[in-house]
Amino acid sequence: RQAYMTRNVHDFIPDIDVCVFDMACQQKRPVSRLQYYQNLQQPGGPMCTRLTTCTPIFDGDGTIKYVLTLLQDVDDYQKVYSGLLKKNEILHTERPSIQEEKPGMVAESPVIRQLLSVVDNLAPMDSTVLLCGESGTGKEVFARYIHEHSSRSDKPMITVNCAAIPEHLLEAELFGYEKGSFTGANRQGKMGLAEAANGGTLFLDEVNSLPLEVQGKVLRMIEEKSIQRVGAVYTKKVDFRLIAATNKDLSQMVAQGKFRADLYYRL
Repeated sequence: RQAYMTRNVHDFIPDIDVCVFDMACQQKRPVSRLQYYQNLQQPGGPMCTRLTTCTPIFDGDGTIKYVLTLLQDVDDYQKVYSGLLKKNEILHTERPSIQEEKPGMVAESPVIRQLLSVVDNLAPMDSTVLLCGESGTGKEVFARYIHEHSSRSDKPMITVNCAAIPEHLLEAELFGYEKGSFTGANRQGKMGLAEAANGGTLFLDEVNSLPLEVQGKVLRMIEEKSIQRVGAVYTKKVDFRLIAATNKDLSQMVAQGKFRADLYYRL
């Protein structure tokens, strides 16, 4: 460890796939990324995965003086998660056999196999996941895989294709509506897709297609874990895991004013 203290972060470039330190300096804001790296204590061993967060600290002139870096191994999350389950007697002896029966995914590409190892660690954590990639790259397949390998696998996964629902109907479909809310509405009212996902997983596909006015309501839904039906005067608590997918660069859309920055960071 003492040897590390004399080295510059760029000395590790051959052993890591991306330098989050440089990204934070270039963007002048905190940056978090999953990072693959070679464990120097195990030369030739498998690549490891960690969550790296770099936060720039500025001086009085607005110049970056320090960069605070936090490294957290993804494998450690899994160990802590399993430890908490065992401590609370939630992890039963029959669970491994149940996991073996769940659908798997066959992959030969080293990149996809590496991605699967990341997904296997993320699946049990119940955290929000944002899947990025061009159309046709299998984002929904990975979303389904995450759901089926999570603690919510016995509950439904509700998919919302944000690009396929007409803009004027999207809010009503997502949040539901009360009876008599608008012309042509069901006389009994209707449960929204977010409410239908209660206890399970809500998958927002092509989340980049959300209109700006709906984005604010989605943000509130994520922050408060509640929804308000169209025409209702009350809110209702919902409990679901959120997975979102985008085929556009959301950070670019934020810069163009087409996507809310606060929602982007929540996702």
